[in-house]
Amino acid sequence: GHRRSGGYALQPPRAKAGCSIKMVEELSTAACTHANFGCFPESQSMWVDHGCRAYFVLDGGDRSVLCGEVGSEGRHVCEAEGPIPTSSVSCKGWISDLQRKVLLNTEVIAINQDVTPQGRPVKEDSLAVWSRRLSDGSVAVALYNEEDGDQELHVDFEDLGWSQQQSADVRDLWERKDLGTFSGRYPAGSSSRRGP
Repeated sequence: GHRRSGGYALQPPRAKAGCSIKMVEELSTAACTHANFGCFPESQSMWVDHGCRAYFVLDGGDRSVLCGEVGSEGRHVCEAEGPIPTSSVSCKGWISDLQRKVLLNTEVIAINQDVTPQGRPVKEDSLAVWSRRLSDGSVAVALYNEEDGDQELHVDFEDLGWSQQQSADVRDLWERKDLGTFSGRYPAGSSSRRGP
C-alpha cells in the first residue's frame, strides 16, 4: 500500500528503463561531445546530431548501433540491434542530393563569404530579385519565386544601376554553367518555386 506523510503519496521506487552510450571511435572533424549525442531510455535507442559521426556501443557494449535519418534537422536516431558484429558499425550523418548541391557549391559559398555588404532586394516592393556587388566588380543576382506556381522571372540591368545598353556575361551558379551574354536584361524564363 501507499503511506501518506506530510501530504505526499509515497511509493516504492519503480525500475526505470535506461540506456548508456559509449563512443568508441570518433569519425567527424568537429568534436563529438555529450551535447551531440544522447539516449532515449524509453526506446533504448540513441541520437546524434550537429555532424557528430562516430562508432558507438549501446548499453555496456552488448549491443551495436545503426543509424537512420529522421526529419530535416540533421538529427539521426540510432536503434539498438543484436550482438556487436565483428567489425564496428558506423553511425553516419546523411544529406540529400539537394542539400549537398547547396552546401558544397564553392561558387555560391564564395559569394556568401565575399567581404562586401550583404545582398538586398533591387526593388523595395518585391523580394523576387536580390543583388550584391562583389569585391571583384561583378554582381551576384538571386531570383526568388515567392509564388506557389511557376512564374516568369527576370532582372532589368537598370535595376542594378547599369544602362539599358549594358551587356553582361551571365553564369548559372547552381548549374555551374555559362549562359551567354545578355543586353539590358536577363530573362530567367519560367521558374518553379523551390523549397529550402
